[in-house]
Amino acid sequence: MKPQRLLAALGLSAAACSAATQGSSVADSATPRTAEVRPTEPSPAPGDRTADASPTWTGPAPSARGAVNRFLTSAKRRDLRGMARVFGTRAGPLLAEAGAAPEVEVRMEAVASILDFDEHAIVGEEAVAGESGSAVRVLVDLRTRGRTVRGVPLVTVASVGGGWLVREVDLAMVMNGSAGSKR
Repeated sequence: MKPQRLLAALGLSAAACSAATQGSSVADSATPRTAEVRPTEPSPAPGDRTADASPTWTGPAPSARGAVNRFLTSAKRRDLRGMARVFGTRAGPLLAEAGAAPEVEVRMEAVASILDFDEHAIVGEEAVAGESGSAVRVLVDLRTRGRTVRGVPLVTVASVGGGWLVREVDLAMVMNGSAGSKR
């Protein structure tokens, strides 16, 4: 199914999916964007890139970068429950909050279908303005069939139960590409 049709089936639009992320710019940030790549957990090192082997994760990651790696690795593998375990709000993972696993899986399938990438690399991170260090915007390059969408922001939050979760993904940027995209 095409990404636009998936969003429509969920009652969403591409603009709605990325509105919160696009509301603040990279220039707002107190932490500059860097190309530095730091390993945060055993998988998917080296270089915060997509790994071939992944365990089944049960909850929030120990770091913002770790949450993004887990989420994107699960999306690439179409592990919808794995995605839902590291996607959520400060209150906790979506899978734990929703209670309706089929609806969660449909939403995660829509997101995975839009992301549809071959490889990812974390290229930077920055604090989210106004969130007192409890939210971090992780910037990712997604490579698909020779094309790279650069600097896709995924906003992560510190969960009250401990660990980090992905809260937002700029799906519109992925669907439309970006000014930094290259073939």
